[in-house]
Amino acid sequence: LSNIILVVAAERLQVFDLGGVLGHLPGPWGRSLRLFFDASIWFSVGLTLVGYLVVVADALESWHLPKTYGLALGAAVALPLSFLEPKYLAFSSSLSVGANVYLVGLIAVLFSYKREEPPVEFCLVGYGRGLITMCSALMQSLIFQMCTLPMYETLKDRSVKRFSACLLSSFVFVFLLFAALCFMSPSLYGSNVSSNILQNLPQTPWGNFGRIAMGLSVLAVYPIYLESMVAPLRHAEARALRHHKPLQLPSPASSSGFNECVSREPSCNLLPLRHLSSAHL
Repeated sequence: LSNIILVVAAERLQVFDLGGVLGHLPGPWGRSLRLFFDASIWFSVGLTLVGYLVVVADALESWHLPKTYGLALGAAVALPLSFLEPKYLAFSSSLSVGANVYLVGLIAVLFSYKREEPPVEFCLVGYGRGLITMCSALMQSLIFQMCTLPMYETLKDRSVKRFSACLLSSFVFVFLLFAALCFMSPSLYGSNVSSNILQNLPQTPWGNFGRIAMGLSVLAVYPIYLESMVAPLRHAEARALRHHKPLQLPSPASSSGFNECVSREPSCNLLPLRHLSSAHL
């Protein structure tokens, strides 16, 4: 519901980043809230992207590659992907979905064979060590409002109705994947299940393929999360060029805001237009 509300507001305001929409709130708090939400997105998503590189390094360890080299290799692959237009990422995103389906299918096969052995004790409601971390990771997986508006901006023939249909089908699919994985993994490995399920997969060609596939899948969604960090800068740059004004962070909600900020320049974050490209990067 929150994603649909954001999309409706973005379509009405023609602003396609989370901080930009909040910057249109009435009263003196609009720009402050925009700066706060932009900063929180840069911090939280930045840590998430670091975690993605760790997953890639863990996946490459099955090929006996040290984690340091795995991190460097993952960053080297993620860098050029981050410069691609979203329309060119459809193929890689499809591979990401396929990798997740393969992982759940592999866990399901292992679970079916495990049932012939003595059952592993575990709590059906998930209570135990690592519960807080699990909830945090699950929330991070489901909370993607910061990515919604940049993705909606590039949606072909975009409309709220079209987006709602995509959102509903995606959530149903993700719910089934998460429910299956969260039930079968503890029952398969018990309380000793690793925080990274890839490390519990068997050292077989099927298990190693699952590790590599999941490493590639997180690289496929890396640019999508990075776009949520870049979108506020890109939109602020476009507004500054459109109004022939210096770049301001956060960007004012209206054209009059540029003049107001210039009049009190010491309290505003201004960058000359010749520095816009470097600020974008």
